[in-house]
Amino acid sequence: NEAKKWLEWLIASDSGREFIVNECKFIPTIKGINPPDVQLANETIDYMFKNLTYPWVQGYWPASWETHLGNLLQDYCGGARTRQQVIEEFNRTWLALVN
Repeated sequence: NEAKKWLEWLIASDSGREFIVNECKFIPTIKGINPPDVQLANETIDYMFKNLTYPWVQGYWPASWETHLGNLLQDYCGGARTRQQVIEEFNRTWLALVN
């Protein structure tokens, strides 16, 4: 309940919206909130409108994928698996998680 109240304050109130922009310096993803007027935000928005950015795809990954991926990459870096073994396990694990 407290989290919901905080989110409502953050998104619905003027002070919450100002916090997002002025304190956090975030580029808001909420319609009606203008981004901060700082160089990084301005250049990021410029890149977005020119389609020079990549999407944030982690939200589409299956649950626990990051853990599996991290373990596979650690095995590779530590010499416990070859590149080919990692690729094969990568594919096997991905298919098991999405099916």
